[in-house]
Amino acid sequence: MSLSTTPSAAHPFVLAVAVFGLLLAVPASGQDQLPTGSAMPGLTSSLTGSTGTTTLADLQGEAGTVVVFWSNRCPWGGKLEKRLLGYVQRFSQRGIATVLINSNDASAFAKESAAENAEVAARLGVAVVADANGALAAAFGATRNPAFFLFDGNHTLVYSGNFDDSPGDEGAVENSFLEQATLVVLDGSGQQVSSNKAFGCRITPAKG
Repeated sequence: MSLSTTPSAAHPFVLAVAVFGLLLAVPASGQDQLPTGSAMPGLTSSLTGSTGTTTLADLQGEAGTVVVFWSNRCPWGGKLEKRLLGYVQRFSQRGIATVLINSNDASAFAKESAAENAEVAARLGVAVVADANGALAAAFGATRNPAFFLFDGNHTLVYSGNFDDSPGDEGAVENSFLEQATLVVLDGSGQQVSSNKAFGCRITPAKG
């Protein structure tokens, strides 16, 4: 199984960066995402979500859990939402839970409010929790959204990075990173999966 993330010069991923580069910076080379093999951070931390106060432990799936750092106002999330819904529908019945974490400052950005989170939760059929001060984002090493972290049933990180290799154009997808990694978790082969650095909008937590 190949999870190569090296795009050709004409790949939509590169074109997307060129078009939106002034607004949405590409991942910094020094981005320190949580290393593969790490335990899930903040598993029992109290979180406020679309269904009330909860924890990641409460929201985990029997076979695995996808933690997604998400922004309601980021256009890249909008471009992925349909694909993410399809993923949730396919894999939730196989024991994979998906949890969205909004680490952006809701007081500064109306689209990041609890009400907007609840709308996303309803559309996707997943839990959405707030991390307004960015503590979880820091623990995961997440600086962009959307960013995907797949943990197996033992809370061990198997994959982190992008949903697939074409954030702006579903029709140009060649490597479905998250889906391929999820199949590895489900088949229990223990095959090593290559992670990549998340592409998207900067996470903007509340200051202070």
